[in-house]
Amino acid sequence: MKGIIMAGGAGSRLRPLTCKLPKPMVRVVDRPVMQYSVDLLRRGGITDIGVTTQYLPRKIEQYFGSGEKFGVSLRYFEERSPLGTAGSVKNAQEFLDESFLVISGDALCDFDLTAAVRFHRERKADVTLVLARVDTPLDYGVVMTDRQGRVTRFLEKPGWDGVFADTANTGIYLMEPHVLDEIPEGRMFDFSKDLFPKLLARGAKLYGFLADGYWCDIGDVEVYRRANADVLRGATRFPAPAAAPSPVGVTVHGPCCIAPDCEIGEGAVIGPLTVLSAGCRVGAGCVVERSLVGAGCVIGADCELRGAILCDGARLGERVGLQPGAVVGESCAVGDDAVLRENVKIWAGLTLPQGACVRENLVRGGPRACLFEQQCPSGRFGEEITPEFASRLGASFAGVEKGLRLAVQHDGSAACAMLAQSLLAGIRSAGGEALDLESGFDGALRQSVCDLHCDGGVFLAAAAGEIRFSLCDRYGLTLPREWERKIDMAFSREDFERAGLDGLQPAARYSGSVQDYERGLAGLVDPLTGLCCRIECKNTALFKSLVRALSRLGVSIGARGEQAPGFAVGEDGSLTLTDETGRTLSPGERDAALFLAAAARTAEVAAFYQAPVCLDALAHECGVTLRRVLMTPADRGDEAARALMAAQRVYKDAGAGIVVLLDYLHREGKTLSQLRAQLPGRGYAAREVPVDGRRKSAAMRALIESCAGPCELVEGARFQSGDAVVVVVPQRAGRFTVRVEAPDSELAEELCGFYCGELARFAEDGPLDKGGQQG
Repeated sequence: MKGIIMAGGAGSRLRPLTCKLPKPMVRVVDRPVMQYSVDLLRRGGITDIGVTTQYLPRKIEQYFGSGEKFGVSLRYFEERSPLGTAGSVKNAQEFLDESFLVISGDALCDFDLTAAVRFHRERKADVTLVLARVDTPLDYGVVMTDRQGRVTRFLEKPGWDGVFADTANTGIYLMEPHVLDEIPEGRMFDFSKDLFPKLLARGAKLYGFLADGYWCDIGDVEVYRRANADVLRGATRFPAPAAAPSPVGVTVHGPCCIAPDCEIGEGAVIGPLTVLSAGCRVGAGCVVERSLVGAGCVIGADCELRGAILCDGARLGERVGLQPGAVVGESCAVGDDAVLRENVKIWAGLTLPQGACVRENLVRGGPRACLFEQQCPSGRFGEEITPEFASRLGASFAGVEKGLRLAVQHDGSAACAMLAQSLLAGIRSAGGEALDLESGFDGALRQSVCDLHCDGGVFLAAAAGEIRFSLCDRYGLTLPREWERKIDMAFSREDFERAGLDGLQPAARYSGSVQDYERGLAGLVDPLTGLCCRIECKNTALFKSLVRALSRLGVSIGARGEQAPGFAVGEDGSLTLTDETGRTLSPGERDAALFLAAAARTAEVAAFYQAPVCLDALAHECGVTLRRVLMTPADRGDEAARALMAAQRVYKDAGAGIVVLLDYLHREGKTLSQLRAQLPGRGYAAREVPVDGRRKSAAMRALIESCAGPCELVEGARFQSGDAVVVVVPQRAGRFTVRVEAPDSELAEELCGFYCGELARFAEDGPLDKGGQQG
């Protein structure tokens, strides 16, 4: 069997470590990370190895050469332009004339590859994916297999609502040569996004082998630091470095790794989990702990480095302080008495003056920001949320695609009005077209995005001391996960193109957004003269718009307690219905009522995927087509369904739902209580289950495996339990949502409680990741 090491990565999330170094050459303890992959292949009996390169390939070739000194034979295959993971291996097809193993050159693992090879051959597989259990699989491909190990489902880098297992694709594959014929030549093609779904759909023999051992995908600086610590403290099967000697007058607390030619001044303290690479000089009186110091670095006297990284050739003056997470790029010079605050990154080649106190990244880079962890970017004003944050977010959004037209609106508060201007400036700075809609409410922004042909929008709102940035796509719906990831990555790296003087788009302002929203609601239906309803809404601006729109239609607004249908709009835009007798409809009954109202107007209705299953039966009865829309799709694959939802507005906007439902009641001559009585006799229950986020994917896998019947995995898991339908959706924060639709409410509540308990039990019993990803 041959081996192929994918070593083309630029490591953009590892910058500034990778500014002048390909990612596979970043050192873990005392050697480049790719050397661990070479050693792993050799120990597994694989010595004939190809290496795919693309970013700074000569540095890899100069270090590894022919491979002779590492006990292997190496042959290099350079990509002239990026070809993707599968495309890069296709580029080496002439070399791969027998079964081969693909491994990443920038991940650290100690798996027993001979066991994986044996599994692959026993199954006579076309492809075997080596899998590992992880607690948070959002950055990996999630894989589900049957009891024989055959892959049944695969989803690349899902959101939490797409997590159906805790078994992740490690990027290690065993393949037969004929599989390469499925990969087009000379263009971008990815294993996870393109090849594996294609093979799975065709029924190819795709298997998953769950490996035992250590695996760490070194994706960012924090994970890189953790990987070094894991090797130093013996958490892997790699031999730990020999105990470092203590020079005279120097205190050394292991475990650490000190190169033999390092010079350390008297009185210095070298703390645990520290690496001092070849040629380092550490001045007298320094304290260096939990820090990684590159080759040839010079550290002046009385410096303190705690949890910091110095890239090769960096120089620190005297009395410099580097706080946890600080990174000094290659060949940087830092003056005496300078301080780098937590997580500050300094790009390669910069010089900091004496006494500088650096609180923000210089040039580029930055600590990883999980912008969409809580559905939308949010935080405390003046702390996490600043004008700089808003500008950076605007530039990141505008950088998703060239020439985007983005609308911005705020709730009228002073803080949000100021931040909106920074957001608009950031959009324009990255070459986007920015449209200022001034003050309004979220529903107006989302509708204006559609009406004014924008590519997306942002609404800023202040509540309970926090600022929330709600982002939407061109249909006024939640952004696709693909766009969220692009924004998040650009934001965390500050890696977006800036427009030149000739590329700045003119500023535009439009003040008619709220009025357009009201006119749009009133134009959805014919006049409803004589009708009366009750409206509750804590958002004053939205409440006034709803009242004005309904008044245009001739609907009078009743007082609380009056016998009229009631509509309450929550702070999150959700709609609650109460009939004229005072009975509140369940969310399932509400969705069914809205469906009937929409079905009376068109032959095709769009509803969210998580809407009740009974809508399918209603669609059949009404003779209409039901199109289900994902809340957060992986990409833009369901554009037609999203466009339909945007045009109909019923499930997208509470105001539209109110107007269309009133029109339906008026036309049918029914009260809301009469309509409720005609709805399918179903009971509904819904609860949230808080769990340790690190055990969430393991709990989801255990729940799915416990299901006796078929399980539909789209947004979460949906399966039958007798005559009931159970839907379990992992949310972005540490929780699950459990929804049950059953023949009656009592059974729905009973099943909801049962599955909440099962999830809690599975989460309690599931594996917990410590350090790297342990199998």
